[in-house]
Amino acid sequence: MFRAEALVAVVLLATVSLAAAQTTIPKLSNTENQQSGIGTSQPQNHGAAANQNNPTAAAASPDRPIVVNIQEPKRSQADAEREKQDRDERAQTDRWMLQLTALIAFATAAQAFILAVTIYTSLKQLRPYVSAIPNWLYSFDDKTIAQARVEVKNRGVTPAFEVSSVISIDIFQIPLPKGFKFPGVKDTGTPPSALFPDAAIDHHTVAPRIFSQPELDQLVAGTHGLFVFGTVTYQRFRFFKHKTRFARRVTMDQKSMQRLVEKTKVKFDVSFVTAPYHNDAT
Repeated sequence: MFRAEALVAVVLLATVSLAAAQTTIPKLSNTENQQSGIGTSQPQNHGAAANQNNPTAAAASPDRPIVVNIQEPKRSQADAEREKQDRDERAQTDRWMLQLTALIAFATAAQAFILAVTIYTSLKQLRPYVSAIPNWLYSFDDKTIAQARVEVKNRGVTPAFEVSSVISIDIFQIPLPKGFKFPGVKDTGTPPSALFPDAAIDHHTVAPRIFSQPELDQLVAGTHGLFVFGTVTYQRFRFFKHKTRFARRVTMDQKSMQRLVEKTKVKFDVSFVTAPYHNDAT
């Protein structure tokens, strides 16, 4: 349908064009031309006269085109004030939009900070905290190696995985020198295990050597102390690794210490005091 209408339009347009081309304008005679003021040489004379009377037309030529300077009409005071008011309103709107954008950005940043603090606090609260406290000491002498038992307990609210400890017993001078560092324990550690909240397990440890009689005499004299120390490692969510270091010194009266180092098969009231170093956790 569209093609047919287009074809009809083209045919009509061609017909009108052909009719216009065949139409001739009747020529006027010389007399008629003279009466009407139209002749072969009249337009030229009139044009020359017009050019003489019009300086601008006389100066115009193909090589020297006419330059027209179009000046805007002068605006009234009311128009100028209205335009200034519009500019002020746009500037005020831009300032409000800028302030609103800054406020939204600040609110977004504050919400992101609060969310980060909430997540951080939740991760710190909802995690395991594994402690290690010596709770048992076996008697020993210069022929028997010293042994101790340490309670490893999860005091957090989520399970601790891959719990393992490396613990040792040794004799050091007291008080400990400033900045004292406990020696590394040459041990493979206990087999890894899992600890649920409030669950505890006892890790057994032995001294790296049998203490000599002079060392035992220093214990009894009180110039040296017996320390139980070590490191417990564990994981949270099987991704985050944590570590607990501990160091406790055995304290008891001199008579009980004498019995302890003589391998007397009696029970002693033993206390474990926190050492000034090697007690931290991550």
